[in-house]
Amino acid sequence: MDTDIFEKMVLPNPATPHAVYLPGSVSFGLKPKSAAIDAGTVLPNINDGYNGKAPDLGALEYEGAAVVYGPRK
Repeated sequence: MDTDIFEKMVLPNPATPHAVYLPGSVSFGLKPKSAAIDAGTVLPNINDGYNGKAPDLGALEYEGAAVVYGPRK
């Protein structure tokens, strides 16, 4: 698999290794019908909450809830 499995992915430019990428400029969500969907293996306490037949490969579960990082009220 390559970066084409993601919704919005831009590979870093080796000529500008310290470039800043804005949060909205990339998305690690999987494209529909991606080969990474349901292609993973269950890892207890890591990816138990998957959708479909198996966990997805990648940073985010396809059509899963948004991940929230940092402090919460």
